[in-house]
Amino acid sequence: MKADALKFALDADGKTAVFRVAGRPSLADSNALRKAIDELLKEGRTHFAFDLSECTRMDSTFLGVLTGLALMAERGEAPVKVELCRATDELRGLFDTLGVAGRFCFLDGWNWEKADFKPLVDEDEGDKLQVHQTSLQAHRNLMDANDANIPKFKMVVDLMAKELMQKTAGRGK
Repeated sequence: MKADALKFALDADGKTAVFRVAGRPSLADSNALRKAIDELLKEGRTHFAFDLSECTRMDSTFLGVLTGLALMAERGEAPVKVELCRATDELRGLFDTLGVAGRFCFLDGWNWEKADFKPLVDEDEGDKLQVHQTSLQAHRNLMDANDANIPKFKMVVDLMAKELMQKTAGRGK
């Protein structure tokens, strides 16, 4: 994972976590983001803002992690607000193509230019099982968010679920 691909800062308000996404986030970035979101939710953060102005592309896993956060809000599982800031037309098109754009608040502005951003690094990056679980859940999120995504991801999800069962069964022996 590139150290500068994903950075975060915590706003002094105690509720806001801001992320700056650059380049094309990797699978490892997706796992780091998911873990950070889980931890920040436990800390009581309810506002998540993502600066996408330097994000050139986004794979389905990263997009699925973001969608999972939006779904949590919709389902009432967490009282969160998710904002995608300064997204390029290409990225907005990707969200539209997968039918999840309406689940997000897209903003043209960004209020955290002076935030003290630090690289978001996953200390357990080598835990392939955890990365696999993140990817599986991210793709399930995309299918849950829009039924039209089921034919796009069902085969991948079924394969990942089968592999994950085999890996976890192997660990239990």
